[in-house]
Amino acid sequence: MRFATGFVSTDHFEYPPAQLRGPNWRIRFGPQTERGRITSARRGNRVIPSKEVFIIADSETVARRVASNVVGAMTLLDGSSGI
Repeated sequence: MRFATGFVSTDHFEYPPAQLRGPNWRIRFGPQTERGRITSARRGNRVIPSKEVFIIADSETVARRVASNVVGAMTLLDGSSGI
């Protein structure tokens, strides 16, 4: 099942899909589900649309655990979860 996270990535193109997976889950990037929040990033002269982070998992419990780990990693790296 696919779960929308509400997380938005501006550097999604830097992550190979094979690296973002675990035993019962994987992360994919896709068009944002909330129309009012569409953002983009600049790379030189290019404008790259941001994509939403989706968790593909066997259950909502697994998806929530993955999302919690993502927020925890963001907090460790940045000192804040940004949410």
